[in-house]
Formats: sequence, C-alpha cells, structure tokens
Amino acid sequence: MNYGFYLCLCLSLIVIQTSVLSEFFDLLIPVVIYLAIAQEIVESLVIIIVIGFIMDNISACVFGLFGISYLCLYFVTIFIMTFMDIENRIFLALLTMAGVLMQNIIFLGDFILFNTGFELNGAVIKIILMQSLLALITGMFLFIYLKQLHQGWINLLSRWTDN
Repeated sequence: MNYGFYLCLCLSLIVIQTSVLSEFFDLLIPVVIYLAIAQEIVESLVIIIVIGFIMDNISACVFGLFGISYLCLYFVTIFIMTFMDIENRIFLALLTMAGVLMQNIIFLGDFILFNTGFELNGAVIKIILMQSLLALITGMFLFIYLKQLHQGWINLLSRWTDN
C-alpha cells in the first residue's frame, strides 16, 4: 500500500510543481531523500524509477535525465547514511539543497554538452542560487510534512484493516 501512497503523493507534487510552483526547485527531491531514509531499497527504487519515467516524459530534457538524477541522489543519500546520522532536520535541509545543486549540475552538463549555443550567464546562476536557498529554507519543513503524511496514511490503513 505504500506504493499507492507514494505514487499519489508524487503525482500530486508533479501537478503542483508544473502548474503553480514552476520557479520552485524540484519537489520530488525531498521525496527521493525521504524514500532513501524511510523505506526499503526495492520499494524505493520502484517508486523512483516510475517517478523518474513520468518526469522524463513531461519534461523537455533528454530522456532519462530526471531518472538518472533521482537515482544518483538516492544512492548518494544511502552512501551518506552509512557514515552519518541523517535524521537531523538541519542536515536534511542541507541534503535537500545539495540534491537541488546536484540536479542543476546534471542539467547544466546536459545543456552544455548538447546545446552548442548555451551560455552560462547571471540569470542561470541566479535561478540555481534561488532554488538552492529555497531548498535550504523549506527542506526541513517538507520532511516534517512527509513524515506526518506517511504516518497518517499508515494510521488510515490500520483503521481500514481493523474494521
């Protein structure tokens, strides 16, 4: 049942991001980090591959770019978890900011490699810095909200199965 929860959550975040918060950072980055922390590896990888596929289909980037960035972020988070206690909210906010920076670096690499006329100007740097700052500010609140949503889902399922 966790598959249904995460897929509905991710689809909702995709709709919100594409319709309302288009200048905001990728809202699926905290979900990928949360999956790395809170879920088993097989369940997390299935969800990450599906949301990466969905984002690749609706974006105008090279196919596979979102999927690769989500998988890289997932495995980096798993790697960091072997050395550090990642449950600290401030560290989660920093990790979200690092995820946004990592995704932007992957996208910049794509643009530089495949677009010969691409120039890295002040507007691009301003957007990257703004998204990173927003990720730092909102990161810990998003993790608190994700944890509460997931716990509410588990409570709802337990009430349904008890009746």
